[in-house]
Amino acid sequence: MEKWEIFISHSKKDDTFANWLKEKLASVNLNVWYDNDVILYGNSILEKIDEGLKESDILILIVSKNALNSQWVKNEIKPRIHKCIKTKNAPIIPIVLDNTKPDDLFVFLEDIRYIEFPEYHPDDNKFLELLDHIGRHIKRKKFDDLPLSSHTTNPFGLRGGVEPERFILPGRIFNEIVDDISKMQSVSIIGARMLGKSSILKFLSSTKGQQYIKKKTHVDLVHFIYIDFQMLINSFDDLLEYLALKMSKQLNKERYEGNTQNEACIWIRQTLGSKTAPWIIMFDEFDKVSDFQDIDKGIFDFLRAIGQKKNCAFVISSRCKIDALELQQDVRSSPFFNIFSSHFLSVWNISAANNLMFRPYPDKDILTNFSNEDFNFVVELTACHPLLLQIACKHLFNIKESKNELIDYTELCDRYMQEAESVYKYYLNKEIRIEEEKWIHDYLQFKSEGNEIELNNLQKNTRQRKNIVIRNNLFQLGIVIDKTGPIKMARGIRLYYEMKKNVMNSDEF
Repeated sequence: MEKWEIFISHSKKDDTFANWLKEKLASVNLNVWYDNDVILYGNSILEKIDEGLKESDILILIVSKNALNSQWVKNEIKPRIHKCIKTKNAPIIPIVLDNTKPDDLFVFLEDIRYIEFPEYHPDDNKFLELLDHIGRHIKRKKFDDLPLSSHTTNPFGLRGGVEPERFILPGRIFNEIVDDISKMQSVSIIGARMLGKSSILKFLSSTKGQQYIKKKTHVDLVHFIYIDFQMLINSFDDLLEYLALKMSKQLNKERYEGNTQNEACIWIRQTLGSKTAPWIIMFDEFDKVSDFQDIDKGIFDFLRAIGQKKNCAFVISSRCKIDALELQQDVRSSPFFNIFSSHFLSVWNISAANNLMFRPYPDKDILTNFSNEDFNFVVELTACHPLLLQIACKHLFNIKESKNELIDYTELCDRYMQEAESVYKYYLNKEIRIEEEKWIHDYLQFKSEGNEIELNNLQKNTRQRKNIVIRNNLFQLGIVIDKTGPIKMARGIRLYYEMKKNVMNSDEF
């Protein structure tokens, strides 16, 4: 029977948070019991839960109003967790997502210390705090295999948007963004999903990022406000009140106490009009604004007005240019959309990729034991795509930790594709146009056939304007190795198409 280090118990309505937590725990090599992964069609649900509780070392219970209102949690999960605690003395860590207290859910949790995550929001710093306590529980129990010990911790499990302290500065474009912000120029960061937009915003709003900005601005105090449109805004009309509340928390006095949009406007205008330190207001996943109905143009006009003040600048991230968002015509006419300097994200350069692989802790003298051969292979595999780089490095690190012989790159590719397949699938379905996919298909077909004539024709056509745009877009997504020179497709996308071909040729179809 399989052993588990962590058992996660949650209401199905909290799946989004629970799945994020599971992925985070798994990224640091913790073996996690999670119902969606363990319980297969045809299994007895309660039998599998009993088995998981019996074979798990630490129980994590997600406490929320959803769990409190769940009859399943009350009638089936409660007695099993209680029995597990009594019979095996397993530590239980409640994670609170709202104002619900653990003892509201289960009385026997009354004196159990718990951790709170703010407003259902996956918080990276809180996760690190949780991880520290999990590690201490494991060490106290003196397990034979310590997954969090210094020699087995995978430094590529916690990176970028996960932990700002380990953020690698992605080359020239990051410095350009910071230069604009230091001049209080509003900035729009544009790029496909998984290229690092949220990572940059989270880094800038972190303690380390703030120190970086302060050095550039030569100002002792800078206020940073981070708002995730995807997770925190229920109604666009509530934005200004929410912004006022977030600003208010950073001030020792003059706290916002209003409860209407008009009061929020007055308070924000007065606060920015006073001689306060600079304010950097960040809107992550800004393109989600297209999902809101009947948007009040006046809100954007107000944002434009405060953006004119010398002590306020906006930093927004979106998948496309903001003037291309699907908004009402009158809303798009707001001057707010004209104040931004645009920066387009792409894959990383060789220097940033080198820093990631060999110095995964930027501020510490900790080096990996990767070789130059490893680096060249990973670059060819991922085309320096930031997320795919991390995935490849994570599996390469695990293989090197478990084996002393030479690396089997075939095994690395197999492990890598299990995780990277979903990235390529998303790009092909959501980010790549029909003519771009045809271009990929033509290249791979000519390559497999050894058709040098057509490959040369494709290479010549690359210099035409239409194909320059195609190749540039594919380069930005990590599909093509570079924008100029001989065409070279990343090994990862070639492996993905081979997998698709094998599936289509299997007996299942």
